Amino acid sequence: MRPAAVAFHMWWFGRARPGRGEIEARWPALAGGAEADVLAALAEIRSLQDARDPQHDFLAAEPSLEALVQRGPARVRRAAIDTWATVLEGRVKRAHMDLLADLSSEPDVDPELLGAAIRAALGFDDGGELAAEISRNAQSSARTNQHFK
Repeated sequence: MRPAAVAFHMWWFGRARPGRGEIEARWPALAGGAEADVLAALAEIRSLQDARDPQHDFLAAEPSLEALVQRGPARVRRAAIDTWATVLEGRVKRAHMDLLADLSSEPDVDPELLGAAIRAALGFDDGGELAAEISRNAQSSARTNQHFK
């Protein structure tokens, strides 16, 4: 390798991903705050996320994003799913897919939340099997809810 290439390699790969503490300090709204502040933080993370650039790889935010996906106002949950899927791109585990499937079986699931879950699932799963499972769960949940009303 040429000296310039070695220097670049050392500089590029010597940079570390931000840790959870750094992410929470930069975006305190992720831990709770006004809905507008949380949505702004999620949008900024989504726009800056780049897994190829260690300084812009916010994987350490995954637990905070997952918490927002699971609870909170509908708009926040939808934005959190999109951000969570962007951060996880290429690093998805079965537990992540299970969470999306569980969301779809919630009683009275918000149709827009379901759409966000399906978009994320399609990004996670090239075959679309998870997206089909989410759709089936939502249909089953809707039938059950109609039966008991």
